[in-house]
Amino acid sequence: MAITKEQRQSFNQISTPYNHQIESLTKEQSILNSIIKQDSELEPYVRISQAVFSLQKATLYLKVDTLSQKIQNLRTDTNINNARKEVSNALADLIKMTGAVADMTLTENQEVLEKFTELSYKRRLNLVEGFRQVLDITKEAEGTGKYRWYFAELYSNLSLLCFVFMDFKLYERTKNPDQDGYSESRAHLDLLIDTADTAAREYRQKYEMAGKDVGDLQRAIKLLEMLKVVYSFAGNPEEQSKNELNLTSMKTTVETLLKKQKQDKK
Repeated sequence: MAITKEQRQSFNQISTPYNHQIESLTKEQSILNSIIKQDSELEPYVRISQAVFSLQKATLYLKVDTLSQKIQNLRTDTNINNARKEVSNALADLIKMTGAVADMTLTENQEVLEKFTELSYKRRLNLVEGFRQVLDITKEAEGTGKYRWYFAELYSNLSLLCFVFMDFKLYERTKNPDQDGYSESRAHLDLLIDTADTAAREYRQKYEMAGKDVGDLQRAIKLLEMLKVVYSFAGNPEEQSKNELNLTSMKTTVETLLKKQKQDKK
């Protein structure tokens, strides 16, 4: 059904303020780039501020898409793609800046945290929670679209960010709910576990439904290996046992597939 003139005018009128907000946030990000050039020591904090702006922009893009579907009955792939790119680029920048990798040790994690002394554990938690919320709604907006399987990588990157910004020492120090940081450190650990588990499932589903790429299973294994470290630290034997079973099963599957590939080449 064709979009009427009235629908288009109504959509343009209502969506214009959102587009202006996006433009304003983009200008703010550019200004922050100039700050980095003036003082490189501020870069870690500037990058985080830019990431927050990116999450705000992504949310606005998705609001515009929602308005389009409501007013014009038209999905706007451009806005959904822009939202995904904002989240993707912001995650990539922070992963690069922190050096986060799946096999990072708890000692390496602490070394990164020492570079962010002005970033409290509450702000770190708010940041990763914000990423998760926006990533979830972006994935929902994408649905079964062209970039459906790209979200495995995004959840994986977010799990790395959750890990590198997790204060494991704070978790160990706080044993009583009344202690400062107790609830935040538990919430952060729960988010880390859930995001890494989600990423591993996404990679497994991607393997099964989109190409049978063994590399996707290998990426899932790295995430399960990270969860192994986390469960061991948290002292959760039940979940650790479940994770170990999944890890063993997936490793066996990969070994079988690689062996078959090698035989097929002969």
